Amino acid sequence: MKIVTVIPISRGIFREYLTYFTAQEVEAGDLAKIVVRNKATSALIIKTESLSNSASTKSELRSAEFKLKKLGLVITKQFLDKQVINAAQETADYYASSLGVVLKSLLPQALLTNNKTRKNNKKTETELAKSETGKAEIKTEKLALQDSDLERLTYYKSLIREEFAKKCSVLICFASLAELMNAKNILEKGISAYTVILHSQLSPKVFLETWHEAVTNKHPVLILTTVSGLTLPRNDLSTIILERESAAAYRGFARPFIDYRYFAEKLAQAKSLKLILGDILLRPETGYRLENREIMPVQAPRARLASLNETKLLNVAGSDILTTEVKSLIAETNHSHEKIFLLANRRGLAPLIVCDDCGQAMLCGNCGAPVVLHQAEKAQQGIKETTIFRCHQCGETRTSEEKCKHCQSWRLRALGTGIEKVAAELKTLAPHRAIFQLDSDHIKTYKQASDLMTKFYQSQNGILLGTEMALNYLAEAEKVAHSVVVTVDAMLALPDFRISERVFTLISRLRALTSKTLLIQTRQEQNETLAQAERGNLLEFYRSEIALREKLVYPPFSLLIKITREATTTENRQIFKLLAQRLEKYEPAVYPALHQPGKHISRLNLLLKLKTSNWPDAELANKLKALPPDFVIHVDPESVL
Repeated sequence: MKIVTVIPISRGIFREYLTYFTAQEVEAGDLAKIVVRNKATSALIIKTESLSNSASTKSELRSAEFKLKKLGLVITKQFLDKQVINAAQETADYYASSLGVVLKSLLPQALLTNNKTRKNNKKTETELAKSETGKAEIKTEKLALQDSDLERLTYYKSLIREEFAKKCSVLICFASLAELMNAKNILEKGISAYTVILHSQLSPKVFLETWHEAVTNKHPVLILTTVSGLTLPRNDLSTIILERESAAAYRGFARPFIDYRYFAEKLAQAKSLKLILGDILLRPETGYRLENREIMPVQAPRARLASLNETKLLNVAGSDILTTEVKSLIAETNHSHEKIFLLANRRGLAPLIVCDDCGQAMLCGNCGAPVVLHQAEKAQQGIKETTIFRCHQCGETRTSEEKCKHCQSWRLRALGTGIEKVAAELKTLAPHRAIFQLDSDHIKTYKQASDLMTKFYQSQNGILLGTEMALNYLAEAEKVAHSVVVTVDAMLALPDFRISERVFTLISRLRALTSKTLLIQTRQEQNETLAQAERGNLLEFYRSEIALREKLVYPPFSLLIKITREATTTENRQIFKLLAQRLEKYEPAVYPALHQPGKHISRLNLLLKLKTSNWPDAELANKLKALPPDFVIHVDPESVL
């Protein structure tokens, strides 16, 4: 008989450690089933103790106020090794969370819900010695590669063959499935039999079969995966590559809001693996680490994007959606059979509706975000109008035939240019050309997007109209002749410290995907970020961005922690006043969130700026963990708004 300590891999269980008894042969790292509050969940065994050899344990059990429960079935032997658990624990500490919740975010759901007993590969004695004694010196080689997509993939291809020759496997993590599949066609040539594709859109059965194949294949393998495959156990793994490391998709969108890039780095460190960060433009945080030689360059970082096309800023005059130059370009390509891509970075007809009399924006009645004007779907029941208001935060939809809720005026004005408005304009300018629209309102799955892109590439002179998500489906190997950014001004208007980086990266990616002409429509021709993007000057942008962040003490010169709560206005003010007093030594700043829920409900933020060397801080982390669930905590947030 054994007493085992487990970590529930689940959200909503507020005790991090639970204790059970079992007669099964178990050891630390096994995955078992437990029942908590009449609900079955997975749990990781982290400690075992023989009951027969522990008098103190027997005594404690007899005097315990609770009845010890029996452990459920062990479904996977050696499910996680010590290095993965240690990396997950470091991640949990960094994001002020519990190990169980972090493991829940890291581990594929198919593995946790699999009820068949499975046994992973045993580790070698050397690896066991390293993980158990901790005496082996850990030195992780951290590298970065800033270059075009094709150049990066060419380097990865060469690296994979070198590692295969050493009998080592390589894992490449992608920010999206679309980018993974684009790279797959290049990377797997000649080694398709030893290439494994893992992502969350696989059915549970296929995912488990693929996972098992990747673990048990005796030949070195190339693992192409999204974040769902980061914990795959391969004893011969030598390298982890984080492709397009600047992508916001690496940040979790649900509690505990971890950054998977952080976990990947800690995992590489724990396992003594080579870590490579690749992108056309590395994050300023990564560039700063390169500058300080914390990370080494694979090659000298490219200072300027190759001038393979003409990039030009166009002033948008008046209320026209498209400038004269863009209209002329579309007319010229009617007969040249050249393809065009138009980037309209806002969904719907207009992204903002305001009252002409009082200036109040029309807001969602559910979450407080500004509603967007959309064309009504024909099949939509209960709505007779041709247009509707839709919230892009929570999905609420309502009629657009309404008065201003603030002053009861009917004079509502639609501001900005959405993708549906651009689509209507294109149908007028090029009525006989095929127009392919790629945005999340029309395209819901990878297959739908892939089929649409196949039709676009097969068309003679098709026009692709898309939001930022379309960039993931465009391949540098199949460049479009011309690209147009309909507007970036709405993005630049956001008062967020990462927005310049986002805009510059977006234009840089689009520049690399275009063979002849890139036109950028704007009312801000003098904007420094746009001017640098027009020149493709990566080094100049990095220097100006890092200087501004140092001046404002933003990352990488500080660690930000944002705490958000939504409640009645009066209650929220009182609560945040008390919280600010409790966290007074950290000099908190309290301010309203950008989007407010409504008249009597407020959403407040509290922001802490810490020295990077002062985090994790056990005292502060304990205070954050003690906050009730209605407080949302973001460590190193993507946005402070």
